[in-house]
Amino acid sequence: AGAVASEVVVNALLIVSQLARASPAFYPPLQEAALSPYVHALLGHEVGSVRAKACNLVGNLCRHSDFFYQSLITPVNSRPQRDDAGDHRTVLGRLILACVDPDPAACKFACFALGNAAFHSPRLYPHLGPAVPRL
Repeated sequence: AGAVASEVVVNALLIVSQLARASPAFYPPLQEAALSPYVHALLGHEVGSVRAKACNLVGNLCRHSDFFYQSLITPVNSRPQRDDAGDHRTVLGRLILACVDPDPAACKFACFALGNAAFHSPRLYPHLGPAVPRL
């Protein structure tokens, strides 16, 4: 049952990721879906393919513009979770941790997502320092 559930999650992530990748016109409805807590949780999922597709989704959310930058740095919970990798309460903090993920695909897509996230504006630069040692 666990493998089937993970496969369903991966397929759902693929669909949302393709919407984000296809056009920035999908950004407002994706933002209304309030995906950050779910993406944050999936970036820490026990299955590597789920973590990889969650990283890929973040990269595609940053593909066209800085529309989602604020949601990347807004804490999804209030528990302090900060170390040299940054603020783990944020999607960006979890993404930075994924740059050294044991799953090669998760690591690759995390680095891809960070590149896209840094591309459109300097807004995230103050938050990207912890990523440098992991790249």
